[in-house]
Amino acid sequence: MAHTPADITELLDHLGSSDLAALAAAGFRIEELRTLAATPYGASQVEAVLLCHTCAVGREPTDAERSAAQTAFRRIGHGPRPDGARDMQAERAAAAKVKTRPAVSAGGGKTRPERSPVAAWGTAFAVLVVAVAVTLVVAMYVGRPAALGVGFVGLLAIGGTAIRFPASTRSGVNIAAGLTEAGLVALVVAAVGGPYLGLRYSGTQASATSVNAAAHTSSHGGGRTLECAVQAPDGKTVDLKSCPDSVTNVGTATVPAFTYVYDPNGHQDPALGAKSDQGTGSQYALIAAIVVAAALAGLGIARSRPQN
Repeated sequence: MAHTPADITELLDHLGSSDLAALAAAGFRIEELRTLAATPYGASQVEAVLLCHTCAVGREPTDAERSAAQTAFRRIGHGPRPDGARDMQAERAAAAKVKTRPAVSAGGGKTRPERSPVAAWGTAFAVLVVAVAVTLVVAMYVGRPAALGVGFVGLLAIGGTAIRFPASTRSGVNIAAGLTEAGLVALVVAAVGGPYLGLRYSGTQASATSVNAAAHTSSHGGGRTLECAVQAPDGKTVDLKSCPDSVTNVGTATVPAFTYVYDPNGHQDPALGAKSDQGTGSQYALIAAIVVAAALAGLGIARSRPQN
């Protein structure tokens, strides 16, 4: 309820020393406030001043009352606030902004509070790492087509998370795009090179001198190639997708010893060469893409600013 000029004058007469000191620090003279409170309009402005700078009224000021207090300061007309005087209205407004209250949407429902830069960019990088890890596992144990499908879903998750950075700035958009591109590279490498990396770290290396070569006609272009089968140390027959250079004819033959790697569980196709030869390029490309993504996430944290 609005106070009458008489009510405001009574409030002014009963102000304590701390309230008087607060008004003086804010640049208001008590005599001028009494004069201003003589009219209903002036009384409303003085009430706003008391709300913003004292505890005399006993409630928090509204935005309109904060504006009225500023109008009263200008109306009294004693120039800029003195050196050292505190702008208590601005201090109260700043304190209100930093209070941790749940945001309210236009429909009246509560919305999520804005995440910190560390949480936002850290989540984007974490989604990237998880997506790459899942794609790599699928490539190793299911196959490349399924891994590419999982990788596409992972790319959507990375992009959708990366663009939800705090503060919509051009640098933030560029960093989010770079993070998504690094994720794309990592996912493609994981999907295509996953089987080779599986052989490198979980395959079994063996050596053979006896092969059984069979002719194979490629479905792409009709070229004729040879595929070799060898006997693994555990007694299983391993079908290589290619033959060593020493094999030139169809049939069983004894050839110079050559090395190959196979998966005893049959999840990955075998490959010629030593374990250390498998997936070397994929390994370094994957590490480089993740390092770049981590650097971009750190840059996003460094450049993020809270929204106004």
